[in-house]
Amino acid sequence: MQDSVRVFENEEVRPLLCMSQVIRGVHIEPPHIVKKRSIDQPLRISIFYDHSVYRLEEEKLDMINNTILPEAVRFWEEALKVRKTGGPIRLNR
Repeated sequence: MQDSVRVFENEEVRPLLCMSQVIRGVHIEPPHIVKKRSIDQPLRISIFYDHSVYRLEEEKLDMINNTILPEAVRFWEEALKVRKTGGPIRLNR
């Protein structure tokens, strides 16, 4: 027990996010608009940058904007797409 306490005391404990890092005021559509969407409509992903991105070299920023992020967005939109089922889902209980 003492060993585990000693290991924990040596580790830095910090919160995942400071309150100043929490993004507030994010636009969420009203429920009646959300319910009107088709079930087959793909997930929409928006990209937001914090100030640290603009400190990157221009070459790295271009690579992130033109290659990495578009591919990542396409991947997650496809991976998280909701697909309509062809019939009822039968569960074995």
